[in-house]
Amino acid sequence: MKAAAHKPSGRAAGKARPRMTRELAEARAVGGGKGKFDGAAFLRTLKE
Repeated sequence: MKAAAHKPSGRAAGKARPRMTRELAEARAVGGGKGKFDGAAFLRTLKE
């Protein structure tokens, strides 16, 4: 079976992939190996 040209197929749907990338990138940059990232606390440190 061929996928229709105008329909995104499976992985290329674009919804699932970019979801966590920013959160993971921020957590990696700020917390090293930490999974959670406190955005509010981070913004507070920027304002000081």
